[in-house]
This record gives sequence, C-alpha cells and structure tokens, in this order.
Amino acid sequence: MAKTDGVNVVRCVEGVADSLPPEGGKMLTVGGRLNLNRASADELTLVPGVGPLLAQALVKARDQSGAFRTWDEVLNVRGVGPTKLKSLQRWTVLEARESGGSR
Repeated sequence: MAKTDGVNVVRCVEGVADSLPPEGGKMLTVGGRLNLNRASADELTLVPGVGPLLAQALVKARDQSGAFRTWDEVLNVRGVGPTKLKSLQRWTVLEARESGGSR
C-alpha cells in the first residue's frame, strides 16, 4: 500500500492477485459473485436486499436439498420473490458445492 496525496492506494503485484481467490465481501468488492451453494449466512447478508432472516432461510434450504441446482429452487425459498431473485442472480452464482474458485 502506498500513499498518494494522502490517499491510500493498493497496487497488485504480479502473482499476488492470482494466489488465492477472494472470499465473501472481498469477492463482491472486486465485482465477483458469491457461490450461493457455499456462501455463509453472514456472507449472504452482503448481497443487496438480503437480510439475516433471508440469508438463514437460504442456507437452511440449501442444506436440506444439498445444493441449489436451478434458480427456480431458489425462488421457492420463503422470502425470495422476483425482485430478490434478480438481486441474487446479479450477485451470486449456482456452482457445485465442491467447486473451487469463487465462494
């Protein structure tokens, strides 16, 4: 980190950015998306429109079914309507639970 005109500036050096994938809020900050099948309830509350109750409902539904395979399954979670679904689709992905990469 360097200071430029009193502002902290973060610079990536070769190899650092590729060493570990960002997780949770870091993923969202860099324009990435959370894996809805791996994200914790705390991480899901970082998604616009998702509060603690909905985050818990998503995790519970995911754990009961093993993983979300389709967006229709997500839409069936109590508290998820068309507007919330659009936000979830914008900020999350449905990847296999074992998959590496984005959370």
